Amino acid sequence: MRTLALSLLAALLLTTPVVASPESDVTGVVQKWIDAFNKNDAKTVASVCTKDAIVLDDFPPHVWQGPTACARWFHNFHSFAAKSGITEPIVSLGKAQHVDITNDVAYAVIPTIFEFKKDGKPVKETGIITLKLQKNATTWLIAGWAWADQQ
Repeated sequence: MRTLALSLLAALLLTTPVVASPESDVTGVVQKWIDAFNKNDAKTVASVCTKDAIVLDDFPPHVWQGPTACARWFHNFHSFAAKSGITEPIVSLGKAQHVDITNDVAYAVIPTIFEFKKDGKPVKETGIITLKLQKNATTWLIAGWAWADQQ
């Protein structure tokens, strides 16, 4: 009887859908964006941004905004990387330090690791990304983000 009860409990736990939390919905969009960056998927990088997104980053021109901000940032990053001898860029996200959601607006702070090769030599930089997300009728989108190196 005990084996049957444990088997039924295990089956129930394995078949019960996991309900996403609002925080995981927000961080899931950020992870989708990072995965797209890591796969060199410009279309998906741009698709997770709002039409009025603002991007701040540590390479020129340092700010991008408007309907194509994320796409232009992606293009400019790859141009900058090529000129700077940067290849094989990969970003990993740490555990979100802060996710604050108020209605259809979210603010998130997430540590990152940026790994790449510079002139063929491996480099690893830690940083932090701070984001504002906006929820539309069906999903969260990135409305703005800023990157900062951590030394």
